[in-house]
Amino acid sequence: MPIQGGEDPTLFLESLPYSSQWNVGPVNRDNLAATAYARVRQPYIARFRTVPVPATFAVGATNQSFLLPESLQVMLSCYLRIDLPEIPAAGVSGQPAGAQNMYRKFVGARILREVRVLSAGQQVMSCDFRDVMTDYLTNLERSAYESFVATHLGGRETAHKDARTILLPLPLWNSAIFARSHTGHLGAIPAAGFANNRLEFILDFADGRDLTTRATSPGDFASISVEIHEALMPSAALRAYARQNGNYSLISRAMRRLSTTDNALYTAAQASADTVVTFECASPAGSFEEIIIIAVKQGAGTIAAHDIDLFDYAIPTTMSLVCDSRNVRVLDKAKAELEMYSNGFTNNEDIVVPMRFCLGSHTRAYGSSSYCGAFAFDAISNVQVQLSFAEACYVRILGICKARYSITTTGEVRQSLR
Repeated sequence: MPIQGGEDPTLFLESLPYSSQWNVGPVNRDNLAATAYARVRQPYIARFRTVPVPATFAVGATNQSFLLPESLQVMLSCYLRIDLPEIPAAGVSGQPAGAQNMYRKFVGARILREVRVLSAGQQVMSCDFRDVMTDYLTNLERSAYESFVATHLGGRETAHKDARTILLPLPLWNSAIFARSHTGHLGAIPAAGFANNRLEFILDFADGRDLTTRATSPGDFASISVEIHEALMPSAALRAYARQNGNYSLISRAMRRLSTTDNALYTAAQASADTVVTFECASPAGSFEEIIIIAVKQGAGTIAAHDIDLFDYAIPTTMSLVCDSRNVRVLDKAKAELEMYSNGFTNNEDIVVPMRFCLGSHTRAYGSSSYCGAFAFDAISNVQVQLSFAEACYVRILGICKARYSITTTGEVRQSLR
């Protein structure tokens, strides 16, 4: 006679004593007890403040600067809001004749190049926005990836010419995109204590030809401004969170260019001969979790002509990390892909994850939130990366190391690799 409900778990219950030898260790989960009620430390509401920028903020412009407002108290994040124009029809307004010129997919990720942050005139952090975006986008699950690209970067369609609004999150040491955190930012920045040391952003915009499929600039931005996401709360709490001079300290990451020559060309002739090329690295200081091989496929174009996709990455067939003439890591393509997978790095529909030497354990999962091992290069005088590829590409070597960001008693932000 069947038991009402259609299931009989008796055998499972009778088998439990036979697996009791595994029932050891501390209890870290109880799915039967009610979840404990908890609270956030300080409720707040966030609002956007629009800050105008100089008219010189334009496609292809470099060394463009703006300061955070003096009245800013607690900053959660900062965005560059850009309205892109519709691309005119082929043969109109300087557009090439023939096929329609189109924006490339996730065009927002291509708008900025170098981003630097200064405090009291001293550089606190620097990064290539393309590297930050690649690192962050390949860390997202599919639904989060599609939502982020649609919200911030203009969508992931492979070809479109329509006008659209881009909201670029500017990388800061606490921002989700810089820390490779899909769960949100790493706390707020207490801006009231900066006084005359307000943070200064210096931006380099990409050439307009990098944004389109036919290497022709779509024209200047329809409009551009800065949107600051700030936290508001009761005045007593606001005073406490807005000024933390001498107390603020956050461990995050820093990106370091290691190759002595950026965008070195690995030629088609070298690829056909499977030639191993040695890339010299500047003597790195700090504790590195990853060394990333950023190789962009050359295809039929060149970087100088701006007619290649800068997010189309090539995978090395062999890669070696050599320190003081000793082979620290030696990987072929199969081993490198296995190492990437075991460390949590996987491709999405649009981006092949650049290969890397993972110098910590399961590096992707922990990001900047935990120490999972790192390679300190302080006592090493010579670092080389030896690579071979199956096709021509432009190669850069990027390192990601641990860094501490603190605010001094005088309101200056400082970065330390110790």
